[in-house]
Amino acid sequence: PLSVCASRSASFSFLSLPSLLSLPPSLTVSVLARSLALLLTASVIAWGSFFLMYRQVFRVDVIVNPTLAEAYYKAKSTMIEPVRELLAFHGSTPQAYESIAADNFDLAKLSANTGNRGYYGAGIYFSEHPHTAQGYAHGAKQLLLSRVLVGRIYKCPGLMLGQPLVAGHDTHESPDGTELVVFRQECILPSYIVHIR
Repeated sequence: PLSVCASRSASFSFLSLPSLLSLPPSLTVSVLARSLALLLTASVIAWGSFFLMYRQVFRVDVIVNPTLAEAYYKAKSTMIEPVRELLAFHGSTPQAYESIAADNFDLAKLSANTGNRGYYGAGIYFSEHPHTAQGYAHGAKQLLLSRVLVGRIYKCPGLMLGQPLVAGHDTHESPDGTELVVFRQECILPSYIVHIR
């Protein structure tokens, strides 16, 4: 059976992937269509579980937040070419994920978990590699998977401790290519919480 788990905030909800087809008719067609389209990315979750090695994905929650989606699509429409979009993982605590799902990332909290403002710039860190994001999850059994607008990427030649975004670019990338640094929260759409054993 479907469980639509509304959080304490009324601005978003979690939808369990296996039962999206049982959604109540009161949901708008656009939300249903978008949620069903998200099912197509289940292969990304399967791909991620390969990198998580001994861990297994046992549940995926879809985040539905119309306010964040509207800001994201507006940012996408105003981005200068090339408009590039990725699905990327972020590791943090379960409490942080609920806050992010409701209000997106808070740039004022950049150093809250790590104690520094970032090796490759003062932004929000993502990775296409779940095992890299897991290193920032402090032992938590969840990862956040988001749609991320990366646009023009600056490849960092080395450490750029707490540096701002390099002019003429949208995102920084670590020298080894495993981490992406996003500097505008509206370029991030939190989309899934992946639960692992």
